[in-house]
Amino acid sequence: MADGRHVDLPGMLVLARDISDSVHVGGQETVAAAFALDPETGLILGSGVARDPAAALSDLLANVSAAPAGKDPRPPRILCPPELARLVQGCLPADWRMAEVVAVQPDVSVEDLFDSLVGHLAGRQQPSDLPSAEDWSMLFRQAQAFVEAAPWRQLSDDVPVHVDLWLAGKSTHRVGIVLGNAGITHGFALYPGDAAPPGGPMRNPPNPPPPGTLVMTLDPAHALPGHMVAKARRYQWPDSLVLVPLFFAWTTDGAADLSGDDVGLLTIALAAALAADGGQRAAQTAGDMILSGGRSGRYQVQLRPRSDRPDTSQRDVLTVDRALEAFLQDCRFHDSQGGSQRRVATGVGHRHRQTHFLAGGAWGHLPRRGARGAAPSTRCRA
Repeated sequence: MADGRHVDLPGMLVLARDISDSVHVGGQETVAAAFALDPETGLILGSGVARDPAAALSDLLANVSAAPAGKDPRPPRILCPPELARLVQGCLPADWRMAEVVAVQPDVSVEDLFDSLVGHLAGRQQPSDLPSAEDWSMLFRQAQAFVEAAPWRQLSDDVPVHVDLWLAGKSTHRVGIVLGNAGITHGFALYPGDAAPPGGPMRNPPNPPPPGTLVMTLDPAHALPGHMVAKARRYQWPDSLVLVPLFFAWTTDGAADLSGDDVGLLTIALAAALAADGGQRAAQTAGDMILSGGRSGRYQVQLRPRSDRPDTSQRDVLTVDRALEAFLQDCRFHDSQGGSQRRVATGVGHRHRQTHFLAGGAWGHLPRRGARGAAPSTRCRA
């Protein structure tokens, strides 16, 4: 087994993860996923889903080695995180018995791609432009500033924050709601400007948020799926903060993961909400930001005067709370077939939008979910 001291090695990058707290398949108590990609070209080579990481890796490597691209007489150099090196070595198919297994530490972008795979398995819509690691880093930093400022202490959820946002020169009007003053759900909701924030009298079931709504909810770590908490920790979310952010968009098809532009808009909007909290309520407040990739961001915000506000019996926080429940429910995919494994078609040879995670590496969005089906049981060698 090779000692990985370099990350600029050609070969195949392999990852595996237990996703039992995020995806449920049939009556299985545990579920794991594995995927492989070419770090030089950004091609996803395949994926596997099984009862545990060893079985998922075995399924994955058997599939990839049997594909036309895996018929090269020379065994590939297989890159993987250090904690998986021995497991991968024991799962090598016969044709790749002599393959070199190299321990490397993947960039956070690789783990983000795995998060997208988990969302894909759960059936959530995946954006065509996945956020970069730099996009996520800025959003988490802005979310941390939001939590530390606790604007819900001054702004109740019946005070709409009207904001004009500019991202890379394109403008949009949105309405933001700071959540938490009522003590139900903490966070922030950014509604489309041409659609009134939904709501209804508390005795009636609330309507879902309008499509295009972007949401950040804040919950204790124990209330969230593990991979979402792990993502926050990867982006330096402090252990000292009890509340952990969860981000999602609401579309015509329900909850979805954020796109790159969604992350940019939500980052700017959170800054605008903090400016509204600390500024003059009767006056407009504006600010400029530089986002990842050198993109320009700008906001102009104004709190609507009390005399202009709609009936406060409309409780928008209830609809966001319901949307959060739907999102967390979507995080668990239930396979009614009851099979011991579920093979996921990721499109062998699918090319992705380029973002570096190893030297020369790339990744991007996953293709749409493939057909269901039970896969044969596989085990690794001891």
